[in-house]
Amino acid sequence: MSMRRRDFMTGAAVVAILPRPARAQPRDRARRIGMLLLFAEGDPEAQVRVKAFAQGLRELDWREGDNINIEYRFAAGDFDRMRAFAKELVELKPDVIVTNSIQPIIAVWRQTRTIPIVFAMSPDPVDAGLIKSLSHPKETITGFTTFEYAIVGKWLELLKAIAPRVTRVGLMFNPDAYDRTLYPPRGNWMDWFRQLEAFAPSFAIDHIAVPVRNFVESEAALADFARRPDGGLLVATDPFTVGNYRHLVGLVLRHQLPACYPYRYFATEGGLMSYGPNGAAMFRKAASYVDRILVNRTTGEVKLTGFGVASRLPRERQAPPESIAGTLAYMAPEQTGRMNRSIDSRSDLYSLGVTLYEMLCGALLHCHIARQPVPPVERLKDIPPPVSAIILKLLAKMAEERYQTAAGVERDLLRCLAEWETHGRIDEFPLGQHDTPDRLLIPEKLYGRAHEIDTLLASFERVVGSGTPELVLISGYSGIGKSSVVNELHKVLVAPRGLFASGKFDQYKRDIPYATLAQAFQALIRQILSKSDEEADRWREVIREAVDPNGQLIVNLIPELRWLIGEQPSVPQLPP
Repeated sequence: MSMRRRDFMTGAAVVAILPRPARAQPRDRARRIGMLLLFAEGDPEAQVRVKAFAQGLRELDWREGDNINIEYRFAAGDFDRMRAFAKELVELKPDVIVTNSIQPIIAVWRQTRTIPIVFAMSPDPVDAGLIKSLSHPKETITGFTTFEYAIVGKWLELLKAIAPRVTRVGLMFNPDAYDRTLYPPRGNWMDWFRQLEAFAPSFAIDHIAVPVRNFVESEAALADFARRPDGGLLVATDPFTVGNYRHLVGLVLRHQLPACYPYRYFATEGGLMSYGPNGAAMFRKAASYVDRILVNRTTGEVKLTGFGVASRLPRERQAPPESIAGTLAYMAPEQTGRMNRSIDSRSDLYSLGVTLYEMLCGALLHCHIARQPVPPVERLKDIPPPVSAIILKLLAKMAEERYQTAAGVERDLLRCLAEWETHGRIDEFPLGQHDTPDRLLIPEKLYGRAHEIDTLLASFERVVGSGTPELVLISGYSGIGKSSVVNELHKVLVAPRGLFASGKFDQYKRDIPYATLAQAFQALIRQILSKSDEEADRWREVIREAVDPNGQLIVNLIPELRWLIGEQPSVPQLPP
């Protein structure tokens, strides 16, 4: 490695951990942004979103007509216009395309796999089939979701609270909004209806589908629904309902139906109530995603991105190994779920150490979670020993042995940089002299529990080896550390591909039968659903065989089970 490269790498390491946010400098050329919206151009809601997006850009030093140009297209809820505008925007070759809702996203995605797409206000992109997973999208799509289909339960709760006499609830949707020429095989209006179907018994209501494809059909459908008394309405989100919200609100008011809508502008137009995300806030936030994509090639300014699984919590417990989110090659040992240790900012410092190791040595660490890394100075002799020592300190397996703060790393790297620029060498010095955390961090280590842990692990090994179930009972006073002992199983789960599920007794849920068992099995079912189709099929058959013919009883206790084993027949009535 030459001196020039080492100088650059040391400086890059300093820049990587500076706490000051980088702001946009004068660009080498005006960037071009494409925007495709569902609304009509003259719709006030469209202008609200456009203005909010522009405001977000201005806060990041992007000014329309100066260093950015924006091409706007408004589909007005029309599929053909949407597809045409998507093709038109892609042909303009913008730096990024911004859109909302799943249909415009897919329309653009079908036209390009190279231009970045930023979406605001969309259902789950994994469920829609756009990306493989949230932690590893492997596509040029980013943004944030605003709806889970389970929000139907909240809509029902609000509707019943304000109109308690409602006994029939219709779901208004456009079935053609999800035709297979535009929408992938997964995720459609049925997801909304399944949620309505699942929540209906809890609110003692009948659930009814109210499909509307156009103005004429919407008038007929609502007139037919309103003929019977005690009806209420929920409105799903799709291009027709969103693009024609004024017309639909007017129809609902004409028939005097209580209704809950997904967005505020339905209520602004006279609708009874709404419950959903703030569209203006979402588009303002989308500007920050665009800002991360528009890199300044003149100044070399680069923004760090990919914080989709980041957390602002000072410390949090990692999930079991089956549900790891992140890139394993850059992951701290405690993030794998195998160490029974919490995650905090020191986990990020470990990832920084892996990144610097790769930058300086030209290779990623191999088995870095299980083995001590080879010191960088042993790989390349011209790396200054203090720089090598800083990286090894960042890569300590135990968080207590690493740098405790980014400020501590910064001070040591700046000292290295100053000595190199002044003397052309870096003398050894004590590391971490200015590494003072801003809070008390108590080491997470179990003391005096070696015998209990060995007994638990030995039982697990016997079960793995023989296949014979065993029951281990752990007793002790509240807060004595029973859960911490049990969580030591995380370390041995990986090799046999075991699953970990836990439930905790809650003093406020003692009146709910089997609440703790249901909690444990809910977590277990979610892990199974995240597996491959082949593995899920194997579990499906085993569980079906086990619960037959009383599957519906188990589904009532564990609703998530329905997504694995499907609808179950009603339980036979017992004789008196």
